[in-house]
Amino acid sequence: MKFQIDFADLFAHLPTPVMILDRELRYIDANALYLAITGTRLDEIVGRFVFDVFPETPERRTIFENAFHRAVAGETNSVIRERFDIARPKSEGGGLKRVIWTTHHIPVRDADGAIVGMLQKALDVSAEVEAEETRDAVLREFDHRIKNLLAKVGAISDLTAREGTDLATFLDKFRQRLVALGRTQSLLLQTKQEAAIADLLRAEFLPYGAVGAAIELSGPDVAFAGSTAQTMGMAFHELSTNAAKYGALSRPDATIRVSWSVDAEPGMLSLEWVETGFAASKPEKRGFGTTIIERLVPMDTGGRVERRFDAEGHFVRFLIPLEKLGGG
Repeated sequence: MKFQIDFADLFAHLPTPVMILDRELRYIDANALYLAITGTRLDEIVGRFVFDVFPETPERRTIFENAFHRAVAGETNSVIRERFDIARPKSEGGGLKRVIWTTHHIPVRDADGAIVGMLQKALDVSAEVEAEETRDAVLREFDHRIKNLLAKVGAISDLTAREGTDLATFLDKFRQRLVALGRTQSLLLQTKQEAAIADLLRAEFLPYGAVGAAIELSGPDVAFAGSTAQTMGMAFHELSTNAAKYGALSRPDATIRVSWSVDAEPGMLSLEWVETGFAASKPEKRGFGTTIIERLVPMDTGGRVERRFDAEGHFVRFLIPLEKLGGG
């Protein structure tokens, strides 16, 4: 069965942008998709020098002019993953949009085999490149967070060792602190690297009973961003552990109230930890918990800490810059 193919129609409707230039790099033809993507009309570009229609930087012009001349000299070649700034349709807001093309340049011959020009077809690899860029950004962020986490583990180890306890006690304290850090990390993984303040507190109070009996929490629905969440999770662990050993959680009639508010001071989150119902005394020596609460929190967050022990109980106030909160 014989039939005649309409190559002109086939060219016009190819599902990839295609243009044809003559030996002097003037437009001969372009298909519908090329015209649509570049925002041009065929009658506007035919006969015009390609770099008059689309001026390029000297560097990029050298790349493509070299590729075009190689094609009209008979060499099929490609330019891999080059950026093009394409006019955005007015219906999409106008301006320019970035596309990444891999272009292939092929000699065009007449019926006698003489080269009369070149054809460029383009493959849009923008989505592939963007996916790779996203992957690389995620890997860089993952690397940063892993290093941050390992640094905190190292600090926990060093500070726990400085408490001068025997090996068994060191290992027990170290394990408990790593478990607390792990709880915070689990919250961060579940919630896009943010951890709600209430969730951090509930996780640390869980071993000591339900919130709502001797423990009261109140505050807006806000979260700490990753590194700040890790630091505050460690501080809450030390406060709750201390309360269970010496403070409100070790006494039947004492209570803990934790409350927080935004902009109590301009640009700051204020979080108050208040244990009442007993006379509290300041620790005789600076331990791990004191170091975390009074030194590491201000250092990591850029905030301030106020703390007192008196006849009414134990009071801690954290003032944290709002920029350390999640959601932005």
